[in-house]
Amino acid sequence: LFLFIAPVTLNRCPKSGSTEVRWLANGKDHYFWSFDPSGSNLLSKRVCDLLGLPKYRTDILSMAWKLPNYQHDAVKYLQEIQGFDPWAQDFARACGLPLFEVL
Repeated sequence: LFLFIAPVTLNRCPKSGSTEVRWLANGKDHYFWSFDPSGSNLLSKRVCDLLGLPKYRTDILSMAWKLPNYQHDAVKYLQEIQGFDPWAQDFARACGLPLFEVL
C-alpha cells in the first residue's frame, strides 16, 4: 500500500518578485492511496474508508506569527544595521528568499 502526496510548487513572478504557492496538482486531491507503486491506480474514497485508511488534512501557514517579540526585534535590528528597511522586501530579495504577496 502506497501513499502519494501532491507536490507543492512555487512560481516566482520576475516582475513583482512575489511567489505563488500551488498545491493540488490535479485540482482536488492533496493525497491518494494506491496498491500500485507507480500510483497509476488510485484507490477510491469508498475503498479507503472500507480499509480504514487514515484521512489527512493539510495546511500551509506562516510561522512568522509564532515568533516571540524579541525575535522580531532581533530580525528588525539585523536588517537595520545592514541598511535595509525592515518593512520592505529588500532584505528577503537580497538573501534570495521567496517573496509572498498577501492578497
